[in-house]
Amino acid sequence: MQLDTQQAELDTLTSDMDTLRGTIETSTQSLNDAITTLSEKQSDVDELLSNLQTKRSRLTEYNNRIHSLHQKEQQLIKERREIELQLEKNKHSIVDLQNIVKESARRRQLIIDKHGRWIEEEKEKFGIPGGQYDFASMNITKMQKDAKDDKEKVTKMSKHVDERAMTLLEQKRAMYKQVSIIL
Repeated sequence: MQLDTQQAELDTLTSDMDTLRGTIETSTQSLNDAITTLSEKQSDVDELLSNLQTKRSRLTEYNNRIHSLHQKEQQLIKERREIELQLEKNKHSIVDLQNIVKESARRRQLIIDKHGRWIEEEKEKFGIPGGQYDFASMNITKMQKDAKDDKEKVTKMSKHVDERAMTLLEQKRAMYKQVSIIL
């Protein structure tokens, strides 16, 4: 009996051992499957991390582009403001020049009205090369120098000639001008 009991125990232990071996094989297979799945998942994670790094790199590049474009926009806004300011200055200059032209035209008309008689009479002689009114061929600097010298001579002479004689001389000059205009 004892042998039967031991045989039964041995059978039970063998059966338990076979069951445990099956469980170990199943667990080993499950472990291997889990390791394979873990490997695949690690590969997927690595791929996702690589994609994330690529996207971060692109995002950094886009941020740099946006920053560069923003700086360019600010520069263009600054240039536009400077151009608008210059445009306003130019508009004011144009208005000032128009006012100067109007004033010059008004003065010209006053001079023509005051001295217009001789201008109308001599108008056909204007602009004729070599003529009396051809200012392009005249040596203006020499004429200015001569006029200055004449004024200095008159000033020096007026110191030596009494005032009464000078007044008489001026009257004679005025009469001479009137006679030469009439003729």
